Amino acid sequence: MINLEGGRPGFDVMMLDCIWVPEFAKAGWLLDLTPGVSRDELSAHFPSAVEAGTYRDRIWALPWFMNVGLLYYRADLLARHGFSPPATYAEMLEQIRVIRAAEGNSRLAGYLWQGKQYEGLMVNVLEGLWADGTNLLDAEGHLFPTPAGRSRC
Repeated sequence: MINLEGGRPGFDVMMLDCIWVPEFAKAGWLLDLTPGVSRDELSAHFPSAVEAGTYRDRIWALPWFMNVGLLYYRADLLARHGFSPPATYAEMLEQIRVIRAAEGNSRLAGYLWQGKQYEGLMVNVLEGLWADGTNLLDAEGHLFPTPAGRSRC
């Protein structure tokens, strides 16, 4: 950003996190790609990836790769305890509870995730909530009210 703010020569290509597209487009640091990109070319990508590179109905960035959350599981432990991979968050929690109790291994965490205070924490929390069917926003896009006496954090 220092090079861009300082008026240095621009870059030919840059890797840009999707959160920066609006700010960089507004600042004039990105080339409007709309005239050179066909809808057919964009249709090869996930709509959400195209949307992330779009600002004010113009294409400013093209998808390059996707960060996708995956849930890995120990097939050996599930089989040993008669479980199939969980289909719901509640099932996963119950399987973790049963397996940890039966295994008696204090090093067996049950569920491991990126919990450090950075972007990955928020991503992992949201993935877990959304996978469980939890919505944080109402139909108008506002946060659901917090029950009295409870913090959002």
